[in-house]
Amino acid sequence: MYFDKSELGLAAVLIHRVLLTDILQAGRTRAYRHAAKYYRALERLDTNISGYQSLIRKSVFNKE
Repeated sequence: MYFDKSELGLAAVLIHRVLLTDILQAGRTRAYRHAAKYYRALERLDTNISGYQSLIRKSVFNKE
């Protein structure tokens, strides 16, 4: 995805989280494949982020 390649790490995390959360909360089973892709993107992005500032950390987000 475009955001993965950009230097907008926190913005990319936020966008992927919103997309993932929307799919899961709405129960859009046809989009679960995309949700998995967004989750994998979040895993990759996390390796490049040293501080989440006002966003919740990855470990907390994963528990929700």
